[in-house]
Amino acid sequence: MAAWTFLQFFEWILNRYEISPKWVDLFLWIFVGAIPSVLIYLYHQDRINKRVLNLREKIIFPLNIVLIMVITYFVFGSADLGATTKEISYTNSLGDLEHKRITKEAFRIGMPIFAFDQKSGDSASLWLGNGISTLLYYDLAQDKNMTLRLFHKTTTTEKIKISKTFNKHYLDGEFYKKDGSFYIKTFLRKSKNGKIIFEYKQGNTIASAYHLYDPEKKEWLLQEEEKNYFTKDLD
Repeated sequence: MAAWTFLQFFEWILNRYEISPKWVDLFLWIFVGAIPSVLIYLYHQDRINKRVLNLREKIIFPLNIVLIMVITYFVFGSADLGATTKEISYTNSLGDLEHKRITKEAFRIGMPIFAFDQKSGDSASLWLGNGISTLLYYDLAQDKNMTLRLFHKTTTTEKIKISKTFNKHYLDGEFYKKDGSFYIKTFLRKSKNGKIIFEYKQGNTIASAYHLYDPEKKEWLLQEEEKNYFTKDLD
């Protein structure tokens, strides 16, 4: 419980000061790896506190530490454990030097966005499929933590093929006309199989998925007041 509380607090610190979230995973591996030594200590703590260790414990404790160091080195040796952002300098169109802080590529969320499918209506509204996805692209592009790509593929097979190599999720949707009004659904899907994770339905206006993303926590979420509009399946 104490270790879990520490990890939660540590994660908040990392998010607050824009430090790599990989530190949480690193400490989790260390805590889990130390479990054998902790269990032995708790079972024999009276004797061990008196600095009386048997041969087995003299072997297990150092070996446990060495294994933790080796495993974490191989798992996190190439990970970026520094800041999630970096400062860049560039010359603007007026020739002035400007500075800007951006999120490093390794910490950005990749998100392909595909054209929305028309489920009903005439050919005069077909252009909305690309129009909605383009507006969604520019909406989400306001977030510095996202790397977006816009596509016009229509089949699920093509979407999965494009998305699954470098991205965990992708966005698409559908729209239809009923009783003189347009209804639009936005889907957040798993890139490996196209399964819907979040679904948002909205009428008479363009559906935006921007509110599904929390830039502070860097994760997708459901807001309490919107649960009537969403379906969630994380399995």
